[in-house]
Amino acid sequence: MVDFAGPWMREMPKGTKPLTTQIQDGVAVMWALVNPDAPKVPRHFTTVGTGHDMPEDAWDWTYIGTFNSQGVFVAFSESLH
Repeated sequence: MVDFAGPWMREMPKGTKPLTTQIQDGVAVMWALVNPDAPKVPRHFTTVGTGHDMPEDAWDWTYIGTFNSQGVFVAFSESLH
């Protein structure tokens, strides 16, 4: 995945549906349902530590998962519009 906190972007096949985020071998990993034949598009995500302030637009984000690695973090997919 990425450093644990903050915004990040990945090129992913169009229509990808993030399923969950968890720790695997000490690294935060996101699993997703993808069509590998679809064209890739940029997808924006944010990971926030629990107890930290959330931006105003967080209400438009989609929850992906919560994971624990030297603190508890919550992963979101940012709005597509």
